[in-house]
Amino acid sequence: MLRIKIVALHEGCWTSDLHMQGTTLAMSFFPKKNYFRSIVTYSERPELQQGKGIVRILSSRRIGATHIVDFLNKYDGSMAGTLNDLGVLILKNKLYGGLEEWEVLAYKWALREVKSGISSIAKVKKISVNDFKPQPPLTQAEIAVLKTLVHFGYFDHPKRVTLESVGRHLGMSKSTVVYHLRNALKKISITYLELF
Repeated sequence: MLRIKIVALHEGCWTSDLHMQGTTLAMSFFPKKNYFRSIVTYSERPELQQGKGIVRILSSRRIGATHIVDFLNKYDGSMAGTLNDLGVLILKNKLYGGLEEWEVLAYKWALREVKSGISSIAKVKKISVNDFKPQPPLTQAEIAVLKTLVHFGYFDHPKRVTLESVGRHLGMSKSTVVYHLRNALKKISITYLELF
């Protein structure tokens, strides 16, 4: 399995006019209805309106420091629709400087078709291909340590529990708790940062 990163300019699409950064949180595809639904976050309110591939804006609102837009996009001729039709698994999508960045998973035998499909609708600026190496899941011990630390208030300010007392509760030494905590935080951090 390959992890493919594509950066492309999709001229004529609303994304080519958008010069602020957005990150897609979720997508649902409805090819028979010729649209897909996207929920995208921005740091400020984007100037989006119907047309150039946007079928309808369902919701646009600020939540904390983030602006969230929920909208319907035209499926045919879109990067998302093309990738979906190619059968890849979409990992993430970012928008910035008029460009679309996609990270997808595909088998090696599908790589040529993916490149050809995207090149047929957009100007590919950059493409990188790497073997897919997923982060290992948290172990049962790492999960137990994290749950206990959260439950007893280790991450509160001020802390309501010490690592020594968590270790006693779990039947572990402090150094074992620290070992599992560091491993869990590393895995979570790597996985989270890959989203951005």
